[in-house]
Amino acid sequence: MKIKFSSTGEDEAEKGPYIRYGSGHFSVDSQGNMVAQGGGTIAGWNIGTNAIYKDVDPTPTANGTKTGMASSGNPVFWASSVDSTGTESKNFYVNRNGYLFSQSGKIGNWNITSDRISSSNVGLYAPSSINDSTIAFYAGKGSGTSHPFYVRYDGYFRSTSGQIAGWSIG
Repeated sequence: MKIKFSSTGEDEAEKGPYIRYGSGHFSVDSQGNMVAQGGGTIAGWNIGTNAIYKDVDPTPTANGTKTGMASSGNPVFWASSVDSTGTESKNFYVNRNGYLFSQSGKIGNWNITSDRISSSNVGLYAPSSINDSTIAFYAGKGSGTSHPFYVRYDGYFRSTSGQIAGWSIG
């Protein structure tokens, strides 16, 4: 390994002293600006050409996770899981256009799952398979068709109380 300390900087004379290791893949200028290229790690994070990422136990025999960010391509930020066969599933990512994907989580008091967004006693369904009797959204304490108000994908609705055009329900 060759370490070069310089006060003239040769090709960087205007910047003053700098440290360069090897052929310039790692350097620090007098202002503290650091360049690290061509691979390596920082605190367990892998440095790639266009990305920095971390694998947490990504071996094919154990479940693991991957997290990272990239300076080019899509996605820009991601968090993935790796199953026991080594297959990666991106559970969360943001692309360059601002598109956000999340398999689960929470926004405010709203829970996000793979087929619904819900908060205490209010929900919106988006199941992978829909038929006419599938509930699209609901309100009130209950479960399935026991909610006091719900609307199905075929337009049918149920309400245990209220008014429509002056007519009382319930």
